Amino acid sequence: MLQIKEVIYKFDPNKNYPTFDEIMNFGECYIRETLKINKIDNLTLYKKSLDNRHGNFRLVLSFLFSTLSEEYLTLSKNNVSIYNKDETINNSLKEKYNLKDIVIVGSGPAGLFSALLFSMCKFRVSIIEMGKRVEDRILDVEDFFNNNHLNETSNICFGEGGAGTFSDGKLYTGSNNSYNRFILEKLVEFGAPSDILYESHPHVGSDILRKVLVNIRIYLESIGTKYYFETKLISFSNNYAYFDSKIIDKLHYDYLILATGHSSYDTYEYLNSIHMDMEPKNFAVGLRIEHPQKDVDKANYHGNYKLLPPSIYKQVVHLDNNRSVYTFCMCPGGEVVNSSSINGRLVVNGMSNRLRNNVNANSAILCDVRVEDYYKNSVLDGLFFIKELETTAYNKENGKVLVQTLYDYLNNINTNKLKSIIPSIRSEYKVSNLNDILPSFINESLKEGIIKISSKLSFFKNTDAILTAIETRTSSPIRISRNDLLETSIKGVYAVGEGSGHSGGIVTSATDAIKVTLKILEGEKYE
Repeated sequence: MLQIKEVIYKFDPNKNYPTFDEIMNFGECYIRETLKINKIDNLTLYKKSLDNRHGNFRLVLSFLFSTLSEEYLTLSKNNVSIYNKDETINNSLKEKYNLKDIVIVGSGPAGLFSALLFSMCKFRVSIIEMGKRVEDRILDVEDFFNNNHLNETSNICFGEGGAGTFSDGKLYTGSNNSYNRFILEKLVEFGAPSDILYESHPHVGSDILRKVLVNIRIYLESIGTKYYFETKLISFSNNYAYFDSKIIDKLHYDYLILATGHSSYDTYEYLNSIHMDMEPKNFAVGLRIEHPQKDVDKANYHGNYKLLPPSIYKQVVHLDNNRSVYTFCMCPGGEVVNSSSINGRLVVNGMSNRLRNNVNANSAILCDVRVEDYYKNSVLDGLFFIKELETTAYNKENGKVLVQTLYDYLNNINTNKLKSIIPSIRSEYKVSNLNDILPSFINESLKEGIIKISSKLSFFKNTDAILTAIETRTSSPIRISRNDLLETSIKGVYAVGEGSGHSGGIVTSATDAIKVTLKILEGEKYE
């Protein structure tokens, strides 16, 4: 295969936004006319990004194709190179292995991609999930939104698919590694939109992710993987894992994969009690901020263009106090959701469906929290820090989600009435003073950061913007130590994904699990 690295497609956003077919026709014409090649096979759109930095709208495209004149092209055309697809995973799937018992705890992206590789290699795989199947989990989440009935094992954080199920389904990452393409291709195979393979900022949407999860489960069960829902890991020792479940009380394992996510606090407490090597780490705390999506689009596109897709933003600013404030998990046309998973504690997050067609855009606005800010004498001190913040937020208005206008937050005055922007959150909410629930160093940093971001993004100046509290689950405050074999300090036990403290987000969590799984497979090759 050959790759055309960069081709520019100019268009007028007042008239149209190019369709996939128009882009493919453009690519074919470019190859025929510019490269003088008539015989084109396997033409594929590889990358696509929108660029309007220079006042003109254009798509920056990359294509893959094959032809009989590959050697000539690569030598004579600077814009064409040989595309070598990484075959590490596919080669591993073809190997023969000493087949062992694999127990995977958690069915988020890390757990599922580890299960996929092990199962495709014929290992005996069991997936343990504390929560429910996604079909039942949806009902529990809706009940919580509408009636405030929180199921502590089936909610926004816990259940099939992990916390990513109720998110934007973002699949872009700053880490460019050879496994990203495999992850995206697998998701498409199980029902995700094919455009995630080439969009520069791919996303699936929470509504589509739920269907993908069902298809993954059907496939895994068809090749022998066993699922155990509503089954909670209690302990493990001597190659047996023990559970609190009506289905099963214990399972033998040769390898135990902990893919529990960073909200599984009881898992951290158990691992600490058995002296697994762990260390505290930096994380971030802040709020959600909402603006009208049309204002975000107008600022990013420098005008009103109804045909263009909802736009995104990402900002980081460095403060005079040597901290950083940054936006995170920005959800265009989305909603803020109450993502509490423990009674008596309040936490929020953001979510978007595939179409991203809600009125508001939302994003976390976060301040970095360092180990020295919270550490006293335990690796669990970060969890205690978060617990105190979430409990304070819950108690402020008896569990109601807390909202405040940006103007009132910046000036530390009580919000009595919302202005032009209506909160997107479906759970019961109440106006409040968010200054009361955050430590002063976080409040001061967020305020300085918001003002600095406002100098870059015009819509951030809108003092009617809605702030929602509290965002604490951006990443784990704990990192589980791993050796050169990517194993924890307990033999046969591995920690992957966000709960391990070594990744964050859907793709990076899946990638982390793949790396660990391949390392285990390498040691089990049949000689």
